[in-house]
Amino acid sequence: DQIIRHLKPGRDESMLDYGCGIGRMAKEIIAASGCKVVGVDISPQMRQLAPGYVDSPGFSVCSPEQLQAMIGDGLRVDHAISLWVLQHCLNPIEDIANIRKALKPGGLLFVLNNDRR
Repeated sequence: DQIIRHLKPGRDESMLDYGCGIGRMAKEIIAASGCKVVGVDISPQMRQLAPGYVDSPGFSVCSPEQLQAMIGDGLRVDHAISLWVLQHCLNPIEDIANIRKALKPGGLLFVLNNDRR
């Protein structure tokens, strides 16, 4: 609910879910807003399971490396989320830079971390 209230995604918009796992958030966001979601996950197993779990033509999933190629080919999204992921990344500054490259001008990034350092 917080993501929908804050980002207000619309049916004609797209969102990047960085660290999507099996796609739990993507499934809820698509159901609530109708927007398209591109999930990104490092785990091949999660990427394999996510399309069946989300079960929506508005969902696609890729690896971080595939995301970089898609950005190079012109992918731009209206919004991005990363929930409880960035604190586990080996190079979070690089990951955030890639997310920012994927955002359209004025696009927002919604981040939740559980870093208690």
